[in-house]
Amino acid sequence: EQIARSVIMLRAELDLSQQQLADRIGTSHSAISRLESGRHKTSVTTLQRVAAALEARLVVSIEPTSRISA
Repeated sequence: EQIARSVIMLRAELDLSQQQLADRIGTSHSAISRLESGRHKTSVTTLQRVAAALEARLVVSIEPTSRISA
């Protein structure tokens, strides 16, 4: 959901419609709609293309929630 919210916010800041964003990355309006719903899986490749089209940077990380001492 966080990615979906970020995409919506950045798209709005650039004053782009879902269709315009779709055109920038060579996909369909429905694909952008699904991504922005936050309920569908999206590939890292697609997220990289979306980030580039939104003049943004994609950051993926794995962070520990706690450390277990041995």
